[in-house]
Amino acid sequence: MKPTQEQILRALNKLIRENKTKLKTQKVKLATIRSIVKYRGAIADDYLKASGIASNAGDQVEAILKNVILKAKTNLESIAKAKQQVKDLGIDTPKELLDAETSAKEYIKRAENNIKTALLFQKFNG
Repeated sequence: MKPTQEQILRALNKLIRENKTKLKTQKVKLATIRSIVKYRGAIADDYLKASGIASNAGDQVEAILKNVILKAKTNLESIAKAKQQVKDLGIDTPKELLDAETSAKEYIKRAENNIKTALLFQKFNG
């Protein structure tokens, strides 16, 4: 028995629908892959940007902290001279002078510890 024209049209329509569905699925998959690859590139760009900022910040922070250490050491030298002068006069060392000495030593300690952090920022992109 020969298929009717109507049966042939139904069969063709069915095939066309199935192929369109497959094509649509493939297009969606390709679009998803492209967007993932593009997004991966955006992530890489942001990471590189953060690395550059961190490295530059690390350089700047290190320079400032080294300057803090230098100033604090210079201040400690002045404090030592002042303490000797006070001692030579036979009077008690003023509390302000002792506080300044403690503060300078603390700044040196903190700056030295924070330089380590600055060095880590400089190596951020590793």
